[in-house]
Amino acid sequence: MPDEGGLGARRTGHDGSMWVALHDWMLADNEPPLPSVGSMLGSVGVRLTGTVAAAAPSAADAIVEIAATNDPAPWLVEYVVTGTTSEPRDLEVDVHGHRRRSAAEFVLSVNDHRFQVRFDGSAHDIAPNSRVVVHGKLSVVGGYEWDAFQVTESRADWRVGDVVILDAGGAMIDLDRGCER
Repeated sequence: MPDEGGLGARRTGHDGSMWVALHDWMLADNEPPLPSVGSMLGSVGVRLTGTVAAAAPSAADAIVEIAATNDPAPWLVEYVVTGTTSEPRDLEVDVHGHRRRSAAEFVLSVNDHRFQVRFDGSAHDIAPNSRVVVHGKLSVVGGYEWDAFQVTESRADWRVGDVVILDAGGAMIDLDRGCER
């Protein structure tokens, strides 16, 4: 695919499948277990970690895949996702007995998809129900996070289209919202 403005290859006719990181610590905990091609991952959340900007007033909901280079290797793929935010919230961590804000998060609704979005910044930076564009990478939300951090519900069932085991640990899985391939 042609280079577009230095962003690399781009799949604009989004077919619904997305490359999502399954981190090595999740595989070690078997949460979820390494899926096989054609299997279903039930009740799994997907997180989009990246930068957030206001969307143009006329911008439609969209998921656009962008490779960091002209070689669209799964671990280099990023997404530009346009949708509507939920109520943002700050995430805090305990550092030596002191609470410290580490990032902010909200759920992004994009057509029939819902993503957990995590970004550097404050919840005050994003108005609830605003239209935004998020540029970043996708990963599976850790199963423990739903209860431990009261993550806003966004889980869905996903069909696995492909699995690539990474040399550095973990895997990239090509997920689709339950559509037949």
